[in-house]
Amino acid sequence: MRIGIYGNPQKDRFFKLLPELISWFSHRKIDIFFPEELKSKIDSLKIPNLQYVDKKDFKVKPDLYVAFGGDGTILHIVQNLGAQNKPILGVNLGRLGFLAEAQVADLYAAMNQIIKNNFTIDERIMLKAKVNGSETEALVLNDVAINKLNEAKLILITIYQNDSFFNRFIADGVIISTPTGSTAYNLSAGGPVILPNADVMVITPICPHSLSIRSVVLNSKSKISIYVETDMQKYSLSFDGQPQIICESGTSIDVTKAETTAKLIRLADYNFAKTLRTKLLWSEDLRDRQKFDVK
Repeated sequence: MRIGIYGNPQKDRFFKLLPELISWFSHRKIDIFFPEELKSKIDSLKIPNLQYVDKKDFKVKPDLYVAFGGDGTILHIVQNLGAQNKPILGVNLGRLGFLAEAQVADLYAAMNQIIKNNFTIDERIMLKAKVNGSETEALVLNDVAINKLNEAKLILITIYQNDSFFNRFIADGVIISTPTGSTAYNLSAGGPVILPNADVMVITPICPHSLSIRSVVLNSKSKISIYVETDMQKYSLSFDGQPQIICESGTSIDVTKAETTAKLIRLADYNFAKTLRTKLLWSEDLRDRQKFDVK
């Protein structure tokens, strides 16, 4: 078995875990690979004989990936390091961690299950986004987000579905989200929670200047075209929360379902409803102030 390991470089806990983790894999004669972008930080640990590979090899060499961090870490290896169509185990070092399957305390128990092939694959749809008239395009697991650049100036958004006029509204922006991304920016903007195995995408306006504009769930086979106009002449575009791209007013973005998918490793007791109850405090009685240490 060959495993690609990536951790959030901002999480000191990841680097503290590495010596023991590397030893654990070594005793089981499992090949592990690290992306070159982590080399400078890992080298400071002075662990010998580690294998670093470039982005291209990190995409093809491992049989599966282990990602240490939060949801953003998983998004990073899927979007920037090419970890698509291969299983990913997320180990949560963050806060909410909707995508991560294991906690640090359960890491080695989880790895033993994986070695025994005792896991399932939670396959998530991805979106392909392209800025027309440019070479800018991306695969996204969570969302495509369009935002205004100036706090005082709203933007005019026109949306087409399958080349037919769908809607036009003035707002701070708009989010095109997958079911996976429904619990991210989409949720914060008032969009619906969607079960991850649903084959849909959702359009959620951000602070629209109209009480009648609401989120809309569409079949994933739809082609969504978004045209943006703004008095400021520029607006912001981001993929999966990555650094924003500045686009010119009057340009458009096409969003379609991607051919590739993200494959998340799930162990025997995974249940999405349980995740929602845990992360979003569903079924909790918020009147019990002592439980939440409210002072």
